[in-house]
Amino acid sequence: MAVSSLPRGVTRFGVFELDVHSGELRKNGARIRLQQQPLQVLALLLERPGEVVTREELRERLWPGDVYVDFDRGLNKAIGKLRDALGDLADSPQFIETLPRIGYRFLAPVGTAISADSLGDTGASLASESPAGKVESRRKWLVATVLAGLLGSAVLVVLLLGFSPSRVRNRMRGAGNRPVHAIAVLPLVNLSSDPAQEYFADGMTDALIAGLSQIKAVRVISRTSIMHYKGTSETSPQIAQELGVDKIVEASVMRSGNRVRITVQLIEAREDRHLWARIYERDITDVLALQSELVQAISSEIKVQLTPQENERLKATRRVNPEAYEAYLKARFYWNKRTGQDITKGIEYFQHAIEIDPDYAHAYVGLADSYVLLAEIGDARPREAIAKARAAAAKAIEIDTLLAEAHAPLAFISAFYDYDWAGAEREFKRAVELNPGDATAHQWYAHCLSFLGRHDEATAEIERARSLDPLSLPINTSVGTMLLYSRHYDSAIEQYRKALEMDPNFIQARDYLGNAYLQKGMYEQAIAEFQKAVDLSGGQVRCMAGLGRAYAAAGRRDQARNVIEQLKKRSQRSYVSRYELALIHTGLGEKEQAFALLEQAYEEHDRRLVELGVGPQVDPLRSDPRFQDLLRRIHLSQ
Repeated sequence: MAVSSLPRGVTRFGVFELDVHSGELRKNGARIRLQQQPLQVLALLLERPGEVVTREELRERLWPGDVYVDFDRGLNKAIGKLRDALGDLADSPQFIETLPRIGYRFLAPVGTAISADSLGDTGASLASESPAGKVESRRKWLVATVLAGLLGSAVLVVLLLGFSPSRVRNRMRGAGNRPVHAIAVLPLVNLSSDPAQEYFADGMTDALIAGLSQIKAVRVISRTSIMHYKGTSETSPQIAQELGVDKIVEASVMRSGNRVRITVQLIEAREDRHLWARIYERDITDVLALQSELVQAISSEIKVQLTPQENERLKATRRVNPEAYEAYLKARFYWNKRTGQDITKGIEYFQHAIEIDPDYAHAYVGLADSYVLLAEIGDARPREAIAKARAAAAKAIEIDTLLAEAHAPLAFISAFYDYDWAGAEREFKRAVELNPGDATAHQWYAHCLSFLGRHDEATAEIERARSLDPLSLPINTSVGTMLLYSRHYDSAIEQYRKALEMDPNFIQARDYLGNAYLQKGMYEQAIAEFQKAVDLSGGQVRCMAGLGRAYAAAGRRDQARNVIEQLKKRSQRSYVSRYELALIHTGLGEKEQAFALLEQAYEEHDRRLVELGVGPQVDPLRSDPRFQDLLRRIHLSQ
């Protein structure tokens, strides 16, 4: 094709074309999602098709004076990703030829050429009216194109080629003035030379989401849903449709020693159009202030009006000890794995962070979350674990009364272990007031309302949680549980099946689906689901107890008793919920044994007792005066 017939800024080779205006590499018109480094390497190779571009030239052009990047590894990785996108082979290349220890040569004919030297002029088109502003703006935009830290920064700048300054400003203004209802922060890309720094990138993702989620005027998608897109090849419009968002934040992070560089860009999601980009570099001691600055900058770009209280919270930052911060991020990395062994490892890191910095409130919250979770999954005795969780959360609030993350575990403890429903509701409301985007707080609050029999309010709260975290398996399962507790069994079954479509191996959904089948009298289906849950969990107590109940309901009493014996033997070496054992005896019609075990569960502050008010599993016991007395003691009298 003749050069004159190609749109300006488009280079075509074979079935591919690089459109520097939109920042896209396309194959037969379909976009191929590619990160900044390989895109930038491709642009430079296309400047000189058929010529050798040396590794030294690439280093000087793309990584000038950059001490953050292991150049050889970074370039090799970029070339590898570029070859994957083009379907090229190193040993028989069609597009990119490698000259060992020298450089690379682009082999295929091209339709036009790109000049990277024009990037400086492009940057100048965004400058302010003053000469000093023009120089500074041009410098920033040029740096944005050459620093490896900016995911897609090169195409962000050259996208402006061919546009007049007024047209650029009008286009940006038009996009920015559109009302923003929801935003997603995609997982930050780790551009450090050390792959082991992945935990650092994940931690920065969490922090940015947590900061933005404090803004009431915009819905921010939670971490669980966001992590589905880590390393994704899905386009921005696809992600926007799946999550129901208007804008997407893409960012990358590089760390070297105690220096951190974060680059961030804002995208008009449904149109996949770049709106804004910025580079930040700080000492790690100022990382909390940097996170706050990022949140404020993004909120300004999406035209969200912060309340005075939100402004106050975002500006209330402190310096952090680098070693303590690193320990905290590692702790959260392990906590997010959600297994007993990993949570215990995370506790060690949280404690180490506190030893280094005794006033590190977030580390105390991490301890509280960890002990709550250990009690939840049955890897610790509730009374002991919850006492530690309560103390840690209280200490966090003592240090920082505005820390929303500390109010949520206190609310959870107040409801599910202290049976202080008024106190729990007060803390839940405080948590979501301080952080409206905390999906887990909304989820826990929904359960609290459900246990109190306030089903309509519970439904509204769990739907709020789902809107914030639409791909969360626990939250989607909780939607079904609200239906189970309100005795809408068919709808509950449908919802649990939807959750299992997302992940057939999600144990919690299997377990609750078994419960719903049990209440419908579908005993064989219940047994099958509980057996799958037992197999998937490696014999988790709750799943085994569910299987025992299903056996009892189906009249397979010997198998039910066999499960009881297995759980009793296990209780000699680890904690086994007495509540779960009581449910099996209830299914067998053995009320005396059931009430004896429920009393033990009460003494141990077993978290499952809060289900007594609405749980259908205990319906056979409701007419007994002892049951009403138990409800009174946990403040759920009907």
